[in-house]
Amino acid sequence: MNPHPIRHIVAWFRPEDWEELKGLCPPGDLQDSYEEWFENVQGGLKGLGVTEDNIVKSILMPDDLRDWQASNVGPIDSRVRARLAVELAVERKNTRH
Repeated sequence: MNPHPIRHIVAWFRPEDWEELKGLCPPGDLQDSYEEWFENVQGGLKGLGVTEDNIVKSILMPDDLRDWQASNVGPIDSRVRARLAVELAVERKNTRH
């Protein structure tokens, strides 16, 4: 048994930011509601055999997406959000004391 299970970094969102996040992303790129997104993520994790205990939730807030957009070209699609989630998770881990 592996004492240190692999941890997956997942772009995570807060319900209160959902409508604003949808406005920053391409139309149709995010589910209509936070609840739909959450159910989709849960199904994806289950399909991978991963539990929430084995993930790092990298919370992306509207300002994170706006900051990315200010210095990059292109839509804030799922690939961008995944990359940003990893970058922010690493940055936040390295800046905690």
